[in-house]
Amino acid sequence: MTATMWWVVALVLALSELLSGSLFLLMLAIAGGLTALATHAGLTDWRYQAGLFSLLSVLLCYGWAKRRAAQAVPAPTGLNTGSKRWLGRELVLSEAIVNGRGRAAMDDSHWSVTGPELPAGTRVRVAAVQGNTLVVEAVVSAP
Repeated sequence: MTATMWWVVALVLALSELLSGSLFLLMLAIAGGLTALATHAGLTDWRYQAGLFSLLSVLLCYGWAKRRAAQAVPAPTGLNTGSKRWLGRELVLSEAIVNGRGRAAMDDSHWSVTGPELPAGTRVRVAAVQGNTLVVEAVVSAP
């Protein structure tokens, strides 16, 4: 291939990168441009050109992926863990727990609760969350 062909390959890859936005094709475009420069410098055998393009593509993509992984921002730890924020919260039973089931008021709504048999008005603490049911235990007052 001639150097002009490699420049066209590099340009097409760079323009394609504008559509993808992943920077993967940019690495291939850079490899194509470097191969075009090597062709200008005297690399005439197409097999060596293809080998150089392949090698540069792999090295540039690997380097980009490694750099991107090093700069990755971890996901927020509170993501999709809304039920964990209720653990340890103290509530008041709005309905007695009978046969292991009752209701408690939390914020502006009433929740189904499970736990030991307790009368309405008892202060309880959320020990676990099972689906949309709170598992509670009685709050023991310090003397």
